[in-house]
Amino acid sequence: MRAEIDKMNTQIESLTSIIKVLQNAVFEKEQGCVRNADIGEENDLEPPSGKASCTAHQSTPGDDPNIGILCKLAVATKENIVASGKVYYDCGPDSLLHGIPLGKGNLRVSVLIPIQPDVEVPIPTEEVQTVLDAQGVHIAWPASLVLYETKVQ
Repeated sequence: MRAEIDKMNTQIESLTSIIKVLQNAVFEKEQGCVRNADIGEENDLEPPSGKASCTAHQSTPGDDPNIGILCKLAVATKENIVASGKVYYDCGPDSLLHGIPLGKGNLRVSVLIPIQPDVEVPIPTEEVQTVLDAQGVHIAWPASLVLYETKVQ
């Protein structure tokens, strides 16, 4: 019985690893992302500019930087929820997002579901002015206005 449990645990670990690889591949495909680590000096590829461009800097050890954590995004106050989204931890304050430093106290986020689509985002860019504009792209958002969702399992 114990051997069967050990075998199943090994299979679960293997499947979990495969799932993470697939999630990363899907994320990169959806974002059109080419990470600097994947480019190499001998390769002529350059990271895409514009939407989804961020110079990677892993700031949270142990977190997979390419897998976002579900969150709620607020504007002005924590009570003013404007979107559901994901927050990512691969960018530090000196990392570039759309060619602009992310900045101290900001996080890289993406809007999944706009709740108040016409509200201006806290850190607008040329491409992104409103919550609706931010849907599906990565933008800077003040960390104090990112509210984490908790999952009960």
